[in-house]
Amino acid sequence: MVQGKCELMALCLGIIGLIGAVAVSGLPMWKVTAFIGENIIVMETRWEGLWMTCFRQANIHMQCKVYDSLLFLPPDLQAARGLACCALALSAVGLLVSLAGLRCMSCLTDQPRAKSVIAMAAGVMQILASVCVVVPVSWTAHSIITDFYNPLLIDAQRRELGEALYIGWVTSAFLLASGIIFLCRRVEPKPGSFRAHPPTNKPILNRFQTFNSIGHQPLVQSNSLSIQRPLSSTFSCSMTPSSGQHSPYSMQAVAAGKQRQRSLRFIRHRIHVSSFAAEAALHRLRSYEGFRNYHGVIFLQLQSLQGLSHELKRHHAGRPAQDEKVPLNVSASGWGTPGQELCSLLKGTGVSFILLCLMAEVSLSAQQVLRIGGIFETLENEPISVEELAFKFAVTNINRNRTLMPNTTLTYDIQRINLFDSFEASRRACDQLALGVAAVFGPSHSSSVSAVQSICNALEVPHIQTRWKHPSVDNKDSFYINLYPDYASISRVVLDIVQFYKWKAVTVVYEDATGLIRLQELIKAPSRYSIKIKIRQLPTGSKDARPLLKEMKKGKEFCVIFDCSYQTAADVLKQLLSMGMMTEYYHFFFTTLDLFALDLEPYRYSGVNMTGFRLLNIDNPHVASVVEKWSMERLQAPPKPETGLLDGMMTTEAALMYDAVYMVAAASQRAAQVTVSSLQCHRHKPWRFGSRFISMFKEAQWNGLTGQIIINKTDGLRKDFDLDIISLKEDGMEKPFMESGRFNKVWKKIGVWNSNTGLNLTDSNKDKNTNVTDSMANRTLIVTTILENPYVMYKKSDKPLYGNDRFEGYCLDLLKELSNILGFSYEVKLVSDGKYGAQNDKGEWNGMVRELIDHVADLAVAPLTITYVREKVIDFSKPFMTLGISILYHKPNGTNPGVFSFLNPLSPDIWMYVLLACLGVSCVLFVIARFTPYEWYNPHPCNPDSDVVENNFTLINSVWFGVGALMQQGSELMPKALSTRIVGGIWWFFTLIIISSYTANLAAFLTVERMDSPIDSADDLAKQTKIEYGAVRDGSTMTFFKKSKISTYEKMWAFMSSRKNTALVKNNREGIQRVLTTDYALLMESTSIEYISQRNCNLTQIGGLIDSKGYGVGTPIGSPYRDKVTIAILQLQEEGKLHMMKEKWWRGNGCPEEDSKEASALGVENIGGIFIVLAAGLVLSVFVAIGEFIYKSRKNLDIEERTSVGVLQNGRTVISKEGDMSKDKS
Repeated sequence: MVQGKCELMALCLGIIGLIGAVAVSGLPMWKVTAFIGENIIVMETRWEGLWMTCFRQANIHMQCKVYDSLLFLPPDLQAARGLACCALALSAVGLLVSLAGLRCMSCLTDQPRAKSVIAMAAGVMQILASVCVVVPVSWTAHSIITDFYNPLLIDAQRRELGEALYIGWVTSAFLLASGIIFLCRRVEPKPGSFRAHPPTNKPILNRFQTFNSIGHQPLVQSNSLSIQRPLSSTFSCSMTPSSGQHSPYSMQAVAAGKQRQRSLRFIRHRIHVSSFAAEAALHRLRSYEGFRNYHGVIFLQLQSLQGLSHELKRHHAGRPAQDEKVPLNVSASGWGTPGQELCSLLKGTGVSFILLCLMAEVSLSAQQVLRIGGIFETLENEPISVEELAFKFAVTNINRNRTLMPNTTLTYDIQRINLFDSFEASRRACDQLALGVAAVFGPSHSSSVSAVQSICNALEVPHIQTRWKHPSVDNKDSFYINLYPDYASISRVVLDIVQFYKWKAVTVVYEDATGLIRLQELIKAPSRYSIKIKIRQLPTGSKDARPLLKEMKKGKEFCVIFDCSYQTAADVLKQLLSMGMMTEYYHFFFTTLDLFALDLEPYRYSGVNMTGFRLLNIDNPHVASVVEKWSMERLQAPPKPETGLLDGMMTTEAALMYDAVYMVAAASQRAAQVTVSSLQCHRHKPWRFGSRFISMFKEAQWNGLTGQIIINKTDGLRKDFDLDIISLKEDGMEKPFMESGRFNKVWKKIGVWNSNTGLNLTDSNKDKNTNVTDSMANRTLIVTTILENPYVMYKKSDKPLYGNDRFEGYCLDLLKELSNILGFSYEVKLVSDGKYGAQNDKGEWNGMVRELIDHVADLAVAPLTITYVREKVIDFSKPFMTLGISILYHKPNGTNPGVFSFLNPLSPDIWMYVLLACLGVSCVLFVIARFTPYEWYNPHPCNPDSDVVENNFTLINSVWFGVGALMQQGSELMPKALSTRIVGGIWWFFTLIIISSYTANLAAFLTVERMDSPIDSADDLAKQTKIEYGAVRDGSTMTFFKKSKISTYEKMWAFMSSRKNTALVKNNREGIQRVLTTDYALLMESTSIEYISQRNCNLTQIGGLIDSKGYGVGTPIGSPYRDKVTIAILQLQEEGKLHMMKEKWWRGNGCPEEDSKEASALGVENIGGIFIVLAAGLVLSVFVAIGEFIYKSRKNLDIEERTSVGVLQNGRTVISKEGDMSKDKS
């Protein structure tokens, strides 16, 4: 009845699973748009499914489009489609098949076994359908999460988990439950069959006790053993049968007898081995640790296995007589006390118990036994080393879980020696080789390692190490295996870390001489990189390192690399805390691989930067489960002395030992025909299978607790391994072990180093900025600043003020906003020497920069300019104000335009060129007009035959033509020839441009009152020496000119340096006073000039910006506050608060506007020159008219005189002619 209900429930679950599989396959909600970022349009949602992609707008309209191409789709999407189809098919077919297997169905009622098989087949189909659903759903979810956190993808390409994925997981659960219920149906046995119980993997004694618990009565006694029926309450140790009446069977005895009969039939079926196999099984049994430790020799004589089998057949054929015995002779010799203990342990067992024991021994004869040896060093406070515990732990796990060595039992021989005792190590190694071991593990100390290693090389037995050891130079240790990372890799990863963090000065603190070998790549770095390295050694023979740490603190050594064991590291961390060095300004790097296992609870709120690397891959679930089992066993063990480790934490050496044992087990399975033999050190006869076994070991690859293990075949060292770079959590951590069965992480993984690819380190500060408020909350920071208007000023008040209330200004408002965002408290202190910070000739700094270097202050919030030289010694945030260097000078006196200012629009050179052009054009026009025939005309048009011609373009007329065109008035002369017209047109175009330009500039020159300043730029300052100029001493402006390579600025610095006592001022206030009272120009920041000119109208800025720079918040180098302050400044900038603060403190009463909004009327002083020119022209015209009159009068007089003389002469001639004529007449 119950099974019928379960089948119906499984059928219902399967139907629900089928419906869910259809929904998961058809729904497009596998991937959905990720609404992240700031400017995301949430009105549109995109869904991506197996068959289509859909867009939904405003939760109203949705459009879907089926994928066009199948082959173009990604392979994972195609695989998901195939698995979804398989899930649908398997689920549907499984439901149909399950109908035939239901008990309530009438089909196959006469074959109950067939119905059970059908139901189980349906269950298998349902489980396969569940797998086909969960695989694509989980893989898609993994891809979505991986892409979501991929920094290379933009926000628009990221997706989130869709609803279909959650439905898929639920569907998979329904299908899985349905399949399991179907599989749980009991198969009806065949008629005449019996249920055989196979042997278990429990220890032999436990198996004996389990079998005896069925109800058999005791029967065994020593020294002679006999086997009889367990029906009598008494028994005899002799071989004679007991007599007497026997009581009838009880109900319990009948049930026990049936159970015994079934077991005997099973044992008879299994015992088919020869006597040699039985003897081999007993030999294997003696090799177990528990039996080998007995003082006697157990020898069991099995006289006839065939007779035993025959007697067992008789037991199965019918009920034997009550006093019938199975002839089995077992004799024991030399038992002693342990033998009696064993006999007492075997007392109280029945016939079935003895038969099961024999079955187990015969079954054991089919298995092999592999022995390995371990040599471990002991200390006074640690009698059993952690390597030995890991060694036993690994062997126990291998024997419990038969998947790795199904037909082989792994045993071990452990030898303990004193530290530094190489002779004892050699003797114990020979003892182990005489027993016959496949490999020797340990010891750990270098001298003992060399002794054991030489023996193993001679006898060709693998020698396995799990601690760091300097490799031999000759490289002849062909049987040497070391799973610990080699020194070259450790040195390279440390150097890569130093280069990633851009450390310029590093202190290396080592514990012993081997530390210098491990870090030799870093020690050689100064010859190749610009890194300053200081090497120090921890005190030997004493745990007190405080004197050394005091020197490091005094020397400001903030980047320190510690090469020491985890025990020493725990002591050093405690002393660092007591010395006050566990602060955010220090960065400690530890080379021990067990740094993650230390108890760091006392340092959770220190804020110290601590980095290391880790070989144990605790992120792997399998590794975490093994570590958890180890920890549970260690927590149940007696407490051990304080070592600094967390309770029960597995160290790297223990994990390496665990992996080494598993590597030997894996290699033994590959070398199937390898047998271990006894070896003698004095015979020097090597193990004949040693070379084969070591080659199998080096070829084997294993994914262990410490990652992938690959052995270099040449030197036996580990290669191609990964080291996790870990960093201490800044926001504190909880107890880093098990809570509710889960492993809580103390460290965060910030990168991976691989021996092939090198360092792949992510941004170590990324996680530090995720919760800025929490990381800086409840901390009081010391802020250094300097008095400078309007950045920091004393607040005016009638009441006495104390602390931060004494000050006000732009920087105080900025500091308050940063405090509100980051959640820290602050204390403002003025810089002691009143300087910003500059470097002298000795390389020493002063001012606020020095206080940051000495860690006297945590922040410098002031008008501190970000410069290259300063960023070498301190860190800056992003600039909160951008500015540049300019010139502060007093305003020059204004000058009114002169009466001839109308000539100013054109320079004197242009005026001269215009006049010369006018004369030149006139001359060219005169020549061309004379040359061309088309400019000559007949003055008497009525007489066309007249030979008289005239030309209007005389030299005077040509000049008049040019002047008329220049004055935009023209003349009555017009050229007739083409050549003269070309000359005239070009001249008119020229005069058009000149007059237009003159007119455009005339208004400005007549109406603007120009400021007559002696300097207009930095070049003007550099070219003169009359006006003295300078900057604030030890400021960024002075440093700019001092370091500049531009010739102009170098010349200016030479001038300032030659007059240091007068050119350079102590502060801006002194410089401003000198500008007002003397002929002095101050070079300072443009923002300060803007503030000053707003409040003093006699001062102004000359020229533009000489450079471009910014003010930033200064922090000590390596400070964790730098990035946090930067983020806060960017937030203030985006919110516009920085601009509002500047407007608040820079806005003053203002100076009167220099330019009037309305145009002023022109006075006589502006255009009086025009009247002078007009008057001069009139006077000149009068004088010219007089000159012309005089010239003309004189010319007329000459003409009249010449005319009168001619008349007289003509008259005389006439008279004389008349007289001659009269004479002739007479």
